[in-house]
This record gives sequence, structure tokens and C-alpha cells, in this order.
Amino acid sequence: MQVFRSTLFRFGVILVSLTTIVTVAFSLVDLWRRKDTVHSRKDVLSGLEAENIRLKKQLEEAQSPDFVERQARDKLGFAREGETVVLLPKPTIATESEIGEEKEETPLPSWKKWWKLFF
Repeated sequence: MQVFRSTLFRFGVILVSLTTIVTVAFSLVDLWRRKDTVHSRKDVLSGLEAENIRLKKQLEEAQSPDFVERQARDKLGFAREGETVVLLPKPTIATESEIGEEKEETPLPSWKKWWKLFF
């Protein structure tokens, strides 16, 4: 009984208790950090799964005959039998000097424009 009342024993019990409390506190903090990491990784995983589903749908669409035909018509200029492909020239962008030149010219009267058009 005197062992329990000695100051050395009490000091040892307090030291062991404080060590245990500090260790448990650090373990809880570490567990809390890991929990946040797990939640953030789950968010990333759900985003990647959604992107994977979108890409699988896009792959299925790309393998369909309609998609292949649409790409051939739009990008390669192919046409079905009986269709006529019309290619229009790309519009050109006028430079500042050309814009200035156009402003300096006097506009032609309508009858001259018609005359140039037909003759």
C-alpha cells in the first residue's frame, strides 16, 4: 500500500497517462487527416468514373456507321450517290490598306453596275 502512495509511483502513473493521452490525440489527428484524404480521393474517383462513362458513350457513337458517314461527309467532302458537293471559297479578311482603298473609290451608279453585270 505504501507503494501506491509514494511520489515516484504517482509521477510514473501521471507520465504514463500523459504519454497515452498524447499518443491517442496524435492518432485521432492522423485518422482525421486520412479521412479527409479518403473523401477527396472518392470525389476524384467519382469524377473519373463519370468521365469514363462519357468516353465509353463517345466510343460507341464513334463506332456507329452514322458517325463514320457524318465524318466522311463533313471532313472529307464525300457525298452519297446523286448528291452534288458544292465548295464555297473561304472569305478573305481585308487589310487596312484595302479598306482605305475601297473608301477612296467613288461608288458606281446602279445603272453602271447592271451594265457591268450583263455586258
